[in-house]
Amino acid sequence: MSKSLQHIFKYLSIYISASLDISTSIDLVCKRLKHKKILSIFKEIQEKIKEGKSFKDACIVLKNEKMLDGVAWSLLSSAEHGGNISGACLSISKHLDEQSKIKSSLVGALAYPVGMFVASILMVLFLITIAFPKIIPLFKSMNAPIPATTQFLLNISSFISNWGVYVLMLSAGVLAVCSRLYYKENTFKFRVQFCILKVPIISKILLFKEYVNIASSISLLLKNNKTLEESILVAMESCVYVPIVVELNSILQNIVSGQKISAAFDLTLSKGKGHSFFSEEWIDLISVGEITGSLPQSFGDISNLHATRYKDAVQVLMRSSEPIALCCTAVVVLFIALSVVTPMYSIIQQVQGQ
Repeated sequence: MSKSLQHIFKYLSIYISASLDISTSIDLVCKRLKHKKILSIFKEIQEKIKEGKSFKDACIVLKNEKMLDGVAWSLLSSAEHGGNISGACLSISKHLDEQSKIKSSLVGALAYPVGMFVASILMVLFLITIAFPKIIPLFKSMNAPIPATTQFLLNISSFISNWGVYVLMLSAGVLAVCSRLYYKENTFKFRVQFCILKVPIISKILLFKEYVNIASSISLLLKNNKTLEESILVAMESCVYVPIVVELNSILQNIVSGQKISAAFDLTLSKGKGHSFFSEEWIDLISVGEITGSLPQSFGDISNLHATRYKDAVQVLMRSSEPIALCCTAVVVLFIALSVVTPMYSIIQQVQGQ
């Protein structure tokens, strides 16, 4: 869906810059659309424009359907006042493209290790609950000694058979309660996210991704004549992590009280005592932007810097996750294999002894 929206706004920019009116531009775009939901929404937008509504008011349905984030909607709003709808559509298209690439790279990095983990769990459950119990009667009938590893698997198999359903129900209940607390209680959400953002490797990837979003959003909005306060506020609304939003809010309050933006970041960093999510690197680059009068460029540089780091971190995760996942799977399979083979070896020795 994001790709479709990206192309829609790109072509809207082209058609509008070619002096076509908005309604005609949307009509041309709709002829290419194959996504039924998006087609229906843009037909609705076209009808509202024909009724005399502004482009921003007509596009409110995109915001209500959560197809546009705060940054894209802010760009759309500023275009309505500035009269540069073509430029805003092009900026939205680029913004959606960047967001899509970041999301795709993260999903691609996590797909393999998560897939291997799930496959390993399913394989282990199959061996322990179905395959392994069918072999045990043979061992018992031959009076073969059962080693500790085999007994351990027997205990696990027995526990899963007797209590597996209850454990699953309890886990589902706990997960449902935690999910409800996560979405309803900001304090709980804050603590969970704070812990996640401190996990090695994964936290770097998540933080770099968020830094790119924040810095690119502020840069893009500043370039489209939004004030610094408005740009930070929109970046906060688009931010996923509550701890970072809290810190951005503190920075915003410092700016509103009269602090320079570099001083606002520095003050928050000093108060954080090592727990701040924004480093001295941010302060240095922002200071350069303040001195040279090019804050949009400074935030763009911050975005590019962390985009490179994000890609490197994703590559490291992908390269390291494959051997780690394979090693973990191999260890589990080897443990189960030894648990089955050892008693069989004892049976063979008994038969040969007779």
